Amino acid sequence: VPYVFAFWGIACGISASGGSGMKNRTNDNPDASQSKQFVDPDLASELTRARSAARQSRALLETFFDHYPYLAHLKDHDGRYLFVSRRYEEVYGRPRTEIVGRTCHNFLPKEQAALATAQFHEVLDSGERHERIYSEPGPDGEERRLVNRFPIPGISGAPMGVGSIYVDMTKDGGADS
Repeated sequence: VPYVFAFWGIACGISASGGSGMKNRTNDNPDASQSKQFVDPDLASELTRARSAARQSRALLETFFDHYPYLAHLKDHDGRYLFVSRRYEEVYGRPRTEIVGRTCHNFLPKEQAALATAQFHEVLDSGERHERIYSEPGPDGEERRLVNRFPIPGISGAPMGVGSIYVDMTKDGGADS
C-alpha cells in the first residue's frame, strides 16, 4: 500500500515494497483508492510557520521599498529585478509589475542598460560592495546620486544577487548636508 507525503504541492510516494517516486498531486493515480494520504502534523505546522514568516519578511521588505524616498532595487543572480522602490517606478515611469521579473535591458536605453549590467557584474563577480557618485539626467534636470551596490549572499555564502541603494545628492550637495 503506497503512502504519499505532501510537501509544497509535490508528493513523494513510498510503497510498502520500499520503492519510491516523485508524483505531482494533480496527476491521476489509478491506485488512488488504495492510497493513504497524510501529512505529518509537525511538518504541516512547520510549513505553516515558514510560509507565514516568508509572507511577513516580504511585507517588511515591500514596506521598506514603498517608503524609501530614493531609488533602490534588488536583483537576482541573472539580473532580474526582485524588488524596486516606489521612487524607482516614478523615475522610470513604469509600475513595479512591468519591472519585477525583467532585466534593465527591457526598459532602459541601451547604453544605460549596458552600464548597469556591467556594474551589476562587478559586484556579483567580486562579492564586494561598490560605492560611486553618478550624474545623470533626471525628471527634474541633472541629478547627482551616491549609489551603493552590494552583494546579497545566498545559502552557500556566494552572491545570489545584488542590491542597490541610491541617495540623491542633487539638492544642497547631498542628503546628509
